[in-house]
Amino acid sequence: FFSMAQNEARDGPPRDKNSSNSYHGGRDWGGDPRAGKGKGQGKGHGNDMAPKALPDSPPWQMYIRNMTFTTKELDIAIFFNNTPKNILLHTDQATGKGRGTGFVWFDSRDDLAEGLKLDGEMLNGRSVRLSVADGAGRGDQRSGGKGDRQQGQQFRPYSDYMDFADVERGIKEKRLVTGELHTRKYGHSVAFVRNPLFVGGDVLVDGWTERNRALPGDIVVVQLNPEAEWRERQKMPTTEVGYPTPVRPGTGRDWKVDTQAAARAIKHALGDQVNSLAFTHPPKFDEDVQPTGTVVYILERRPAFLEKTVVARLIPDPKDKSAQIPTTEAAAAEAATPAVAAHAPPEEELDEDEDTGEVFMGFKGFMGEFQEEEAPEAPEAPVAAVAPEAPKGNRVLTLANQPKSNRLLKFRPDNEAFPYILVNESSLPENVEPSQRGRYLYLLKLAKWEKHSQYPHAVFEKFLGKLGSIEAETRAILSTHEVNAEDFSDEIYEEVNKPFQIPGADELKRMHRRDLRKEEFACTIDPVTAKDLDDALSCEQLPDGSFKVGVHIADVSHFVPVGSKTDEEAAQRCTTVYLVQKAIPMLPRILSEDYCSLNANQDKFAFSVIWRMNKDGEVLSEWFGKSVIHNYCRMAYHHAQSILEDTIDNNELNLGSNVRAEDKPRLWAKVKKSVKDLNAIASVLRKKRFENGCLRLQRGKMGFVFPKMSDSEGRDTRHDDMRFAPQDIFLYETQAANHLVEEFMLLANMRVAQKLVTWLPSQSLIRRHGGPMEKKIGPAVEVLEKHGYKINTQTGPAMAACIEKLGNDRKAMVVKLIMTYCMQLAKYCCSDDNEGLGLHHFALNVPLYTHFTSPIRRYADVMVHRTLQFILELERNGEKPPPFDSLPLSVASAKDTLERMKGMSAVNLLANWTEAGENRQGREDFPYKSDEIDSICVLCNDKKYKAKKASDDSSNVFFCYYLKTLTTDRKSQPYLLAVGHVVALDYKKQTFNLFIPDYALDFQITTKEALQMQPWEDITFDGEAKSITITWKETGAVTMVELLTTFKLQIKYVEKQARMSFIIVCTEETEF
Repeated sequence: FFSMAQNEARDGPPRDKNSSNSYHGGRDWGGDPRAGKGKGQGKGHGNDMAPKALPDSPPWQMYIRNMTFTTKELDIAIFFNNTPKNILLHTDQATGKGRGTGFVWFDSRDDLAEGLKLDGEMLNGRSVRLSVADGAGRGDQRSGGKGDRQQGQQFRPYSDYMDFADVERGIKEKRLVTGELHTRKYGHSVAFVRNPLFVGGDVLVDGWTERNRALPGDIVVVQLNPEAEWRERQKMPTTEVGYPTPVRPGTGRDWKVDTQAAARAIKHALGDQVNSLAFTHPPKFDEDVQPTGTVVYILERRPAFLEKTVVARLIPDPKDKSAQIPTTEAAAAEAATPAVAAHAPPEEELDEDEDTGEVFMGFKGFMGEFQEEEAPEAPEAPVAAVAPEAPKGNRVLTLANQPKSNRLLKFRPDNEAFPYILVNESSLPENVEPSQRGRYLYLLKLAKWEKHSQYPHAVFEKFLGKLGSIEAETRAILSTHEVNAEDFSDEIYEEVNKPFQIPGADELKRMHRRDLRKEEFACTIDPVTAKDLDDALSCEQLPDGSFKVGVHIADVSHFVPVGSKTDEEAAQRCTTVYLVQKAIPMLPRILSEDYCSLNANQDKFAFSVIWRMNKDGEVLSEWFGKSVIHNYCRMAYHHAQSILEDTIDNNELNLGSNVRAEDKPRLWAKVKKSVKDLNAIASVLRKKRFENGCLRLQRGKMGFVFPKMSDSEGRDTRHDDMRFAPQDIFLYETQAANHLVEEFMLLANMRVAQKLVTWLPSQSLIRRHGGPMEKKIGPAVEVLEKHGYKINTQTGPAMAACIEKLGNDRKAMVVKLIMTYCMQLAKYCCSDDNEGLGLHHFALNVPLYTHFTSPIRRYADVMVHRTLQFILELERNGEKPPPFDSLPLSVASAKDTLERMKGMSAVNLLANWTEAGENRQGREDFPYKSDEIDSICVLCNDKKYKAKKASDDSSNVFFCYYLKTLTTDRKSQPYLLAVGHVVALDYKKQTFNLFIPDYALDFQITTKEALQMQPWEDITFDGEAKSITITWKETGAVTMVELLTTFKLQIKYVEKQARMSFIIVCTEETEF
């Protein structure tokens, strides 16, 4: 499912530093090479050594790389003014396509020297890299022969890591820098080292050898290459915006604005261990150059190397025909197509619709969870197995656990940022025949990676299941995104499996818990399949015409005490993860579905917010407090919608099983009036929100209709691998009932945020959303204006007004999605952590916002509940909130922040902060210090993002299953027809994204994959001209690709190495 088409870096071994370094024109290639180790360099490390000198004898051989995969020998000959003697381009053995690397031979030493001067020049839109090949000057080798190919790919051991004392000296002398290693989704041999204090940009680490065994997320030390070997940095068009523009780490934010923010940003990125090393001597780079370097030390593995687990599949031995994975006819036709992982959208977050408390599972006709088949386990005793039939027809009986050799097997990780992984055959379970091993997905645990090993070594952890099965793909998704799907520990169950009942009136009074069971007519509105009911609403019209409106949230913090085993586990999980067929809970189900859940016709502990409001939605008074409520009616969204449309059947409303028949008419009438009154107020609130500049950026969500799983007698009707196949797909649409709940959840979150920051300005958990990214919004606005869509980006409300005018048709949906690609993610932060930008939530256009309404499924909400409870205790004790002058800078506007911090210097980073800063450290009696809240926010942000990715990947798996049904049910047209629009382009990564509105799908097209699956003769990305050109095979027509370019297309199911996937084939260009 996650396996990708091979690319250049994956097929070859790590490059040797001396054979593929960067060289720029104008060098004296006949000069003496620089040799030896520089000051502070570790044992055996050659980072300061010269580029490989020109050979004194033939062959005059050059290594060329970083070409487009469509580059041909003729292109290279013209590039070198027809001087090459011979040219050899590497090809992918599996697909026959180019790999973007090769060798060039020349007739003379002078021709080789002249050719090397073209290093870094553009060839077919790419800046190619040139170097003297290892085979150069080693005798008269046959040009283009097999020996040359092997010589160019020869692995040499990695460099030793430096001594730590040398690392410290190197950082102080600014020869070394430290940061977190990041990789791209494509071209994974290219990595970037990021540090929030880098001024000018990231440091490029180009190649496996240069990475020196570092993995994504590791905190590394990089030795910078000489400036002559740095590269040019691509510049992107920008547009002027009228609000503080957040800048991603590595682009030179002026950290003099807030030294606390700088220190905290470093801690977030790199951790406590390397704080002093990280920002004692931050480097400064010119913004028009791309610094390059090599990893010379690993400060910290994240997670620890021996704790890293990797989803992988065995690479079959091509000599062992019995181990080959059978392919279907479709798979053979599309052998080189990308897997589903390629279809994941880029990072994004729409507006805060999640705060309705709703998590849409996309179910119709399905309740409960699928039963998963187990992956194989090692047998207790030898098991006889029948081997494949011998050529003469003899049946051979063998033992499945026959003795194995100590040979190393090669595995391909699902995560393309990892290299191949080697596993000793003896560590594999014995109950799977060698010929069957390639049919499973594996979870491997890294064990070691020594300098003499080209790839890391791992040990077998467990089977995830058979390739192409729902069970295996689901387990792979959970492992890939680090979702803990294990059951809770016995210690946790011992904590939570205790009888609970609502105490009497005296005890409730002692607990300061208000009894609202008769005072508030609370009801819930949730998805029909929801089991964890977080929120309830109540509404009553008062004699003066105003309304008493209540938002009642499950009181999880009562059942999860600070520091308990349950609390520790929830703090690590951070969120419930929702897949198509099941949910992975943050809390044990006895809490999430029973004690905490606001179930129908039951009394429950809650945390309530009660307002007195007028019909215009203005808050006249407000009360916060712990409470006891009764859920008088559980409704699904369609029930509430039917009430609003006056089409409800009263018997559909769930009042509980023990309600007397004579009471039902009164309760039905009360439910309907409550829903209609709430909707009237919510409609006013919603209208005001958008008038005040709230952004509406939604793209839709795919849902699935499943067939009936059993017959009238309860027998399972599912068969084989298609038992989970969806019967149909649909796009989920929000209605007035959804908006009703959303408005009151948003209001509660905003009012709670104001309460928190007023009392604990330095110790509150806040949800912040910055403005769009300047480098993306500029090009987008420019292209949209050419198509008649003028977007004013001077302020958030101005942008929102322009987007609202677009309407809600298909074209408007595509334009809105383009704007979504320009947005950054909303994130949790501590209220004194502002990075100079304030705590404003851009999408909602409100000054303060938090998450209060979903504590069953979000740990951040649990933290907010605890903070609010602490504040209520202060109020009961007669305390007053601190004066405004003592508030942290983050609470003020960004402009005010800049003024008040004027003149502060970054030299305070290592020392204690200023006296004003010390005064803002917060209350000693509050259980969480600012740094602790920061750490919780960082983990919550990470887990929330991974949970979304896991949910998206799960949806992709079931979409593949739906497409698979078309290959048997609709043989005349075994694919979907649709129209797709270009919504994002990346000239540097050579990708663009298609959005298909009919299915709410994002599909990313890359150069290599495009020529494998599209009817295109050629595709060229011109980074300088910012253009993409497509040449069609049959007609020779040329398409210039830009935002809103539209294609007719087919969505097809394919298999690759027995794994489910789908491709999107563009058949022709059409009008937008």
